[in-house]
Amino acid sequence: MTTQLKFSEAVRLGAMATPQAFGTLTDQDGGTCGVGAAVRAAGCRIVPTLFAQQFFGENGLLPLRTGLQSPLTVIIPIEWGAVLSQESHCPECGLVLVVSQLITHLNDEHRWPRTRQADFVEAIEQKLENPREQQTAVPA
Repeated sequence: MTTQLKFSEAVRLGAMATPQAFGTLTDQDGGTCGVGAAVRAAGCRIVPTLFAQQFFGENGLLPLRTGLQSPLTVIIPIEWGAVLSQESHCPECGLVLVVSQLITHLNDEHRWPRTRQADFVEAIEQKLENPREQQTAVPA
């Protein structure tokens, strides 16, 4: 699966279509967290973790575990791998996590709206796309 959608765009699109959920990728009422919103918008598959390895790197797919104890893995577009594996600080409490975990943290612990989560991710995507601009930028 490949997609033209950036992860931040998929979060925004999914947020328009679903209510926000907490503590789960998707709930029984169709609500989603930030990651769940992106997953739904991009049409990603959710498969048993035991079978996820068969999808790794095949046809532009990348497995993303839904949680440490979860028996499920989300198969995401490989293009999202760079941003979701990027380490960053939580702007609320300073906790350092990779973006895939940080979005869940911002959703569940700090109750950020998914549009705000998307704005946060978009800033990281822009830094990854334009690394030279970040090095030469002079703080105001």
